[in-house]
Amino acid sequence: ILLFAGAFYFFFGQDWQLVLTLVVVVFIHEMGHLLAMKAFGYQDVQMLFVPFFGAFVSGDKQRVPQWQKAVVTLAGPMPGIIIGLILFYFLPQSDLPILLKAANIFLFLNVFNLLPVNPLDGGRLIEAIFFSGSKVVQLVFSLISAVLLLGVGVYFNEIFMMIFGGFMLVGVYNQYHNYRLQRYISHIN
Repeated sequence: ILLFAGAFYFFFGQDWQLVLTLVVVVFIHEMGHLLAMKAFGYQDVQMLFVPFFGAFVSGDKQRVPQWQKAVVTLAGPMPGIIIGLILFYFLPQSDLPILLKAANIFLFLNVFNLLPVNPLDGGRLIEAIFFSGSKVVQLVFSLISAVLLLGVGVYFNEIFMMIFGGFMLVGVYNQYHNYRLQRYISHIN
């Protein structure tokens, strides 16, 4: 978390108020995923903050039903959206500009995270609901997501989106080779 906060401290022109608000928003988002995973019996649940990119929660569970995947996915953005809306509701009664900043960050990050692009929560939700039965369709969806993210990064000259899209393309390439290897092994047996 300290590396994450430090990186954004310099990125956002040394605005500690903004950085601390961002850390709290991301922490609450990821804590939603973490608590949902623990509630559904995931093992080895861990939260990791990645400077300049965000954070993620990982855990292991064999045979996760689609509805549980959907709940775990939505458990991240929904609390932040609710908190953001509550803050906006109380803004007219407050003279604290930090509340407006926090409301905007809560809503923007969590609604943005619901875009139907992998690896955002919206992409994971679409994948869990519609594509969990087909590895080929998952690969195509991941490829489209990576190309879209890379393209948007190039269009807006956003280096982080370009880097992330590039990493996603490498991930899709690795997923494709794993898929081919699994098919090969299943044909041998």
